[in-house]
Amino acid sequence: MPTPGTLVLDDGELGEVRRALEEIGIEYTYLRGSAVEGLDVVEPRHLLVANARRALSLATRDAQEGSPPGANGGAAVRIVVTNEDSNALRDRLRAVGFDYLVRQPVHPSALRLLLLRALYRGPERRVAVRYPVGGEVAYRTGLRKRSAVLVEIALRGCRLQLEETVEPDTRISVYLPKPFTGGTRIVLPGWVVRCEPAPRGGEGFEAAVAFETLKHSVEAALREVLKAKIHASEIHSDEPEPTGEVDASSEDAAFADDDSDDRRSAPRGSYSRQVLAIQDQAARVLMGRNLSMGGMLVEQTLELGQGDETRLAIFGRDGDEPILVRARAVREDTGGLALQFFDVSDADAARLEALVGALPEVERLADGETEAMGTVVAEIVRD
Repeated sequence: MPTPGTLVLDDGELGEVRRALEEIGIEYTYLRGSAVEGLDVVEPRHLLVANARRALSLATRDAQEGSPPGANGGAAVRIVVTNEDSNALRDRLRAVGFDYLVRQPVHPSALRLLLLRALYRGPERRVAVRYPVGGEVAYRTGLRKRSAVLVEIALRGCRLQLEETVEPDTRISVYLPKPFTGGTRIVLPGWVVRCEPAPRGGEGFEAAVAFETLKHSVEAALREVLKAKIHASEIHSDEPEPTGEVDASSEDAAFADDDSDDRRSAPRGSYSRQVLAIQDQAARVLMGRNLSMGGMLVEQTLELGQGDETRLAIFGRDGDEPILVRARAVREDTGGLALQFFDVSDADAARLEALVGALPEVERLADGETEAMGTVVAEIVRD
């Protein structure tokens, strides 16, 4: 079978997954029961969702053929949705490369947000991801400004192509012009980490710059610029390859995987707005862990930086309303971004306490048994 973008494998019980994908607007390949038997099922490019039986069967086949997960280069996110649960099952799923275990019944919004996040391809999930540029900027290491080419930039640093060398540890200020930012000029102070001859036979020198701790307003402005730039690069990148989807719902609204005539004939601006809307919502999904009464740890994101305050919707058990809390980003480290809750009502505090002690509906399998407790799906709520 051709390589699908998103693949759902089950025995007919994952209707909630298919409905969630359709609500988001993602076309998918669906294979049920006997349709999987004897079929050369190919690892999808972006997302695989399966019940436990089909997941382990697929993994066993790959192991027998010597094909590790992601052998097709897709590095798909792999999710198992099941009402079974045991230490042995979780250990087997970890061993064969599955990323998340979703326990049924699951809160529909939590499932939808998890799928959104799994399909999310930009802006980055990690603050350290760099955005390639290639535009002209200015920099200052002394009294005189000079021109440079901004090779790439991230929230914590950048690379510059210079005409002359600069000594490491030299203080430097990088000036992002209005045409790049789409608004006001941004000045980024920092220091030169290293400066070497330009690679691949290029002219001049290439300097790696680390930014110092930025003022909150400057960091917020840079974060918005990066989000806009990466969103734009995703929207206007090359069209995805045809998927050859089979057994997909005819009512699917295409987004990531569709290459149909309808998509090609649709106005480009309309399609771009659809991509931007979905990317924007996916960027606000946070996978929380180490949940406690006082806060939780989330992966670093361009949506939040140290000192930022936001409102979160934390999703618990199926049928429960989300818990709305205010949170402040208090610390960044290699483990993620630490959020501290504040102004929590007594009623919400009691609900948080119950959620902390409950078995998580969504478990990240890369975590151990202890770390998995206190895992939740949350969403940044904008007023």
